[in-house]
Amino acid sequence: MEGEIESVVRSAPHKAPVDAWALVLASQSIPHRLVMRRLAPAEGEIAEHSFDFALVVPSQQLGRASAALAHTDAEDAERAQTPEAPPPDRGRPLAPLLVCVALAVFFLATGPRSGARFWFALGSSDASAITSGAWWRAVTGMTLHADAMHLFGNVVAMLVFLSAVSRWLGGGLAVLLMLLAGFGGNFTTALFYGSHHNSVGASTATFAALGLLGGLQARHRVRYGWWHRSRRVGRAWPMVAACLALFAMLGVGGEDNKSVDVVAHATGLGWGVFVGLVAAWLPTPGRRANVIYGLIASASVVGCWLWVLRAVA
Repeated sequence: MEGEIESVVRSAPHKAPVDAWALVLASQSIPHRLVMRRLAPAEGEIAEHSFDFALVVPSQQLGRASAALAHTDAEDAERAQTPEAPPPDRGRPLAPLLVCVALAVFFLATGPRSGARFWFALGSSDASAITSGAWWRAVTGMTLHADAMHLFGNVVAMLVFLSAVSRWLGGGLAVLLMLLAGFGGNFTTALFYGSHHNSVGASTATFAALGLLGGLQARHRVRYGWWHRSRRVGRAWPMVAACLALFAMLGVGGEDNKSVDVVAHATGLGWGVFVGLVAAWLPTPGRRANVIYGLIASASVVGCWLWVLRAVA
């Protein structure tokens, strides 16, 4: 901007607002610079501030800079008038803890995978068996764990993600939707591999819970965001990006970690986001409805295992 004729687009007695205006101009690639000016008080007056901060731009960019700042002012005013509604909070449901306790108790009954016990032979998420009609394995596989550390990792993650979803929807509905999305993830994984893939663990359901949270948040920001409706969809992407970032941190694993089922984690996350977006349109259920949803989820898992045991009896 050296040698160009410059004009002051805005000024303020403090630097903070001028820095904010400068960010707006930078986002629009408008040349600018900040200058500090010494003020000379009028005769007989005492200046409250002896200097101020001014944002100057090339004179030919003055109209564009003024329009960009005015547009930002309008958005800020709209945001102040229509604050974003906070997500619903149902308190701390007991359902996530009950799910984790049930997984731990079942692990004590089945033991680790290294023992080659019949539970794993009958209930693991075998892609070949699932695609051949044994769809219930997509559910029973989520209740089995290879070892204690496998169980521990899933329990800790589930307590975090499922608890957040439960505070939003209520415990029973959160568990049912997590189970549904986890089933979709395991079934999609089986279709992806076709055969020669056999997995166990609640990690698909855990990432489904993460996806549920992302889907709920995305829909909430679109519905109650302060931007104009034509631009609200843009507020959903940060929530999806946050889910993907957590997936990259927790769901991929290192290069030497061959046991991490990236496809199952990704499909669980994807199904969770989809189910969460749909669930965000539903009315929030009451306590009695949540109890019913929880019983349906429990009966579904127990029913799948009874079907397996009945078939070999």
